[in-house]
Amino acid sequence: MEAGIPTTPLPAFFTTAQTDHALDAAGAEVLLSGPVALSLDTHPSVRVREDRRSRPAKPLPVGTARITFTSGSTGDPKGICLSRDHLLGVAQAVVDTLGVHHAGRHLPLLPPGILLENVAGFQATMLAGGTYVAPTRACRLLERQRAARQCAVVGNA
Repeated sequence: MEAGIPTTPLPAFFTTAQTDHALDAAGAEVLLSGPVALSLDTHPSVRVREDRRSRPAKPLPVGTARITFTSGSTGDPKGICLSRDHLLGVAQAVVDTLGVHHAGRHLPLLPPGILLENVAGFQATMLAGGTYVAPTRACRLLERQRAARQCAVVGNA
């Protein structure tokens, strides 16, 4: 966000058509992906989208930091432009509500391309100066503990 370049995180469950639509609508020039998400390779990749338009379908509002897309369950995914101040304001509200202690350690249960996870999970944890527990790290912990099942409990502890 600090670079002032709008980003468009996309969930791994988007179909190829939904992904292409979102990237075209956002005017994405570069696609960064990992082995599980959007890449066909087994390694993270960077791809310059020379074959696509390099401008969004419509000009972006001034101050756009993030373009997030709906699931597209009723057709093509719809893009929503969000400003840096709005995103950080929501993340700070999460920290203020939960307190630094509770917002300071986070194990994501949602994909990072989901707006809720990105703002209330990752960004709130970073604002709290906390630790964002990467899923691979969490999986190793579950393996070491020989957990038979996982359960998410939400409460005021």
